[in-house]
Amino acid sequence: MMAKIDGKVHLLKFQEELKTMFGLYTEGSENAATTERKIQELTDELNFMNEQIASKNRNLDETTSQKKSLHSSIEEGFSKVEVLREAEKKNRARIAEFYGE
Repeated sequence: MMAKIDGKVHLLKFQEELKTMFGLYTEGSENAATTERKIQELTDELNFMNEQIASKNRNLDETTSQKKSLHSSIEEGFSKVEVLREAEKKNRARIAEFYGE
């Protein structure tokens, strides 16, 4: 198109405007491509962070579950100790009765 315009004095102003528009178009296209790459980069980073958060939440849930299980085991152990202490008292009383008589 520019070849058809070249050399025609009456279209010189149009030619300059057309060059300016092509330059702006090229610059705008480059800016758009740069912006797209930056958006993709930030989207990838966001996805990575979301995966990390999900992983940490799973680890937190697992740790909480293990903590509950550990507390249950401790409580069960205390209950067993209490039963054994009661059995020990009864056995000592029975031994005392047996040897005391």
